[in-house]
Amino acid sequence: MNRWLVKGAWTLGLSLVPGLLSGCGSGQQAAEAQRTEQTEVFELFDDPRYAGIVGRTERGGEEAELAEAREMAGASVITRAGPCPPEGTATTEARRERNRQKNRETAPTPAQTNPAITMTALMKKGSDANRFRVTDGAVIEGYVTDVQVGGVETCNCGAKGPDDRDAHIEVVLRRGDTRRPVVVETTPRWRAIMASRGVDWSTPTLHETLIGHRVRFTGWMFWDLDHVDEADNTARSGAFTWRRTAWEIHPVTGIEVLD
Repeated sequence: MNRWLVKGAWTLGLSLVPGLLSGCGSGQQAAEAQRTEQTEVFELFDDPRYAGIVGRTERGGEEAELAEAREMAGASVITRAGPCPPEGTATTEARRERNRQKNRETAPTPAQTNPAITMTALMKKGSDANRFRVTDGAVIEGYVTDVQVGGVETCNCGAKGPDDRDAHIEVVLRRGDTRRPVVVETTPRWRAIMASRGVDWSTPTLHETLIGHRVRFTGWMFWDLDHVDEADNTARSGAFTWRRTAWEIHPVTGIEVLD
């Protein structure tokens, strides 16, 4: 059974879901929650499906904006009264626009898909900031080496629960490739779209079914500015890098396991 953590009163209006507190970690927390009409609640990471796959916390460029959004909301954790909008809780227009790109809900058409974007092209060495466009759709094929719950981000309104965060997927060109990976990401929006079609894109399922397989990913190109200095192709000399490029497919709109 899931446990729930009650974080105390907050300033925006959201009523507790009846029965939500049945799994609270302590009677004191439950009593405290019952005394307040407006309480923020999020799921703890003790669902066994998430064991070992809640590992992606690197979103350094968003920390200041997340803190500012929390302060504006008057809460210790970012809260909202309704669905997370496409721009999320970003506090600058540049970040809002990047969040809208991450949260696109339509798949690229064949006419919007750039056939020049392949895993080989993404892995190519050299400064690549202008190599592709965020208006390009793409289809790539590669081997999946890791699937993790993504970080807490403004695009998801600072959501803490793993089901409300992106899935971070690392892909290499060929089996056994030891070079830094290319990153693709599924989003809560596309997780819901696929669920409505009877397809499970939950992060635990993707972790179980994709790692070690050759997979075809379809989606939109996204330039992740936060990771420019963590990518081989754009990092300053001497910087620690863990990925090949700051370009991603984000959001992923199609997944096909090929082997």
